[in-house]
Amino acid sequence: MSISAHRDGDVLNIRVSGEMTIHNARELKKGLAEHLFSAKDIEMDLTDVSEMDTAGLQLMVLAMKESMDSGMRLKIASLSGPAERIITLYDMNEFLGLSGR
Repeated sequence: MSISAHRDGDVLNIRVSGEMTIHNARELKKGLAEHLFSAKDIEMDLTDVSEMDTAGLQLMVLAMKESMDSGMRLKIASLSGPAERIITLYDMNEFLGLSGR
């Protein structure tokens, strides 16, 4: 699992690659927290997520909730098949701003 971030103007782009599972949830949470409050406008790319379980989904829900509570905008820009499947399975598309998918 890796997290990379770069700025594009006022937008912080975060890209998560690899597994988002219980096996690396602590590391993933720490990595996301390092970037989450560094911009008001964040786009997250999950295209390279190879596996996501409920722990990974919980982290996405936590990130979205914290961004809402802090007045930030967190947008999930793109999803891999595994990420889309778990998000859809638990009917979290609308909460995560993916209702048009």
